[in-house]
Amino acid sequence: MFLHERKAPGGVTKLIAVHLYANQGFSNTIESTTGKSEQVFKQIKARVVKAWVYDLVDGKAPGLAKVGYDLELILPDTGDHVIARRSTTQPTSAMVIDYGHQLRMFAGQADAKDESHFTIGYQIDGKSGVIDGWLRDGAIELRPREGKAIEGSKAPKWLLLPEAMPTTAPTLKNQPPTPAAPSPSRSPALY
Repeated sequence: MFLHERKAPGGVTKLIAVHLYANQGFSNTIESTTGKSEQVFKQIKARVVKAWVYDLVDGKAPGLAKVGYDLELILPDTGDHVIARRSTTQPTSAMVIDYGHQLRMFAGQADAKDESHFTIGYQIDGKSGVIDGWLRDGAIELRPREGKAIEGSKAPKWLLLPEAMPTTAPTLKNQPPTPAAPSPSRSPALY
């Protein structure tokens, strides 16, 4: 989502690489409630934004990343999310499938006013948001503008609640706006 040089406050230039890792898992069980037996289909989603910092020598990035950072994005459908139910007595009946939230990530932008800063635009269910990134001296930091941090975990986790997000994302001065949703003729990538 982002691959660019940034300069730490101490003046050292590094190469920043940011990727999204998305995983899904599925399960199904038979549950009995109020005398009815149903097959219940569940989905688990994991969405992690990973950032790496590489040293630059003669304009090239040698070897492995020196610093890494993982930011787990938590949405209401991250855990055991029921996506469909089917009656075991009528297994051929039509099922309504709940795909959960749609997360779309856009290419990051380097901040023209701050050499240590960059932004990555995203949308959840068509509502826009921004993740800010900073190259620090000896570290990198990612922080969404929307939602809140989940305290008490080893790796940073951020709770994003789509219903509390603005319908348009704020833009930085002298930066292009967060990309608009594509035309309805293109199907979005779902994460």
